[in-house]
Amino acid sequence: MKLDYDLVREIMLTIENSENLQGPSEPELVAAGEKLDMSRDEVGYTLTRLHEADLITGTPLFADASYYFLRSGNLTHNGHQYLDNVRDSKIWKQTKDALSGLKSISLDVVSQTAAALIAKSIGLN
Repeated sequence: MKLDYDLVREIMLTIENSENLQGPSEPELVAAGEKLDMSRDEVGYTLTRLHEADLITGTPLFADASYYFLRSGNLTHNGHQYLDNVRDSKIWKQTKDALSGLKSISLDVVSQTAAALIAKSIGLN
């Protein structure tokens, strides 16, 4: 399954905006995916990758070859840093445009590109 960076951003925004101290509910996470026409399995896959990258504290539960329960927990310090770089919709669009010709991009490269665009926009480059 392919990691969708728009879904990464949408899930992280959902986590940040949740008023639940344990992170958003499963319906909130599913709704985040539905905004982008993504399936429950795509949301679960993304949550698993975000946990592996140390961007979120929770991980979904997997059983019988599918995601049994979607949970995200909260953003880690690294998660907040990533989201701070990609939160602004103008910077996000510029980041996607800058990376559009590449076939392989890591979360770190996405974050670094966004950070460079932010620095440029405030005259640091």
